[in-house]
Amino acid sequence: MESDNGYNEVKVKVPALHEFIFSLTDKIGPLDEESRGDIISQYAYEMSNLFSYAKGATKPMITFDCFVKQGRQWIAGFAVKDLGIADDPNKVNWHMQNTSQWVYAGAMVYDERDGRVSCHH
Repeated sequence: MESDNGYNEVKVKVPALHEFIFSLTDKIGPLDEESRGDIISQYAYEMSNLFSYAKGATKPMITFDCFVKQGRQWIAGFAVKDLGIADDPNKVNWHMQNTSQWVYAGAMVYDERDGRVSCHH
C-alpha cells in the first residue's frame, strides 16, 4: 500500500526486544546467559526475515507475538501477511491457523526443561 508520500506502508505489531524477553522472564525468572543470547540472536534474525519478506507483499502486515506457555514450552509466533490477498477461511493448517494471506510464518520456542531456544517455520 503506498502512502501519500510515495513510500510503501507496512503494518507492524511487534514488541520491543526488552518487552519480548520480559514476556518470558516475568513468568519464569531470569534466563541463563546462553538462553538470553539465543533469544536475542533469533529475535534479530527473524525481524530481518520479516521485513525482507514484507517487501514482496502488496499490503504487508508484520506480527511477532510475545511468549505464551504451551505445556513445558513457551511459544512466540511471528508472521508476514499480505492483506492485499483475499482472505480464504478454507485455507488452514493443522493448527487451524488461517494461512491464506501468509507470506512467511513461524514460531520461536523456549523449552523450560533445558533452556534451549529454537525457531520453526
